[in-house]
Amino acid sequence: MTDVDPEDERDWHRQHEWLTSKINDFHRVFLTRVRDLDAEDWKQDGEVDVSVGTSQIEG
Repeated sequence: MTDVDPEDERDWHRQHEWLTSKINDFHRVFLTRVRDLDAEDWKQDGEVDVSVGTSQIEG
C-alpha cells in the first residue's frame, strides 16, 4: 500500500483491511513453519555445537 496517511481517520477502514489481509497472509505462510520449529535446535550466534568435538573445530 502506497500513498497512505496513518493520521487520516477517513482512510482507516481501507488501511485496516489491507493490514488484516497482510497479517492473515503472514499467518498462513508461517504458521506451520513456526509450529515445526524445535527450540532445542536453536543456537545463539557464535555458539559452538559441542557434539562436533574440538578436534573438528580446530581443524
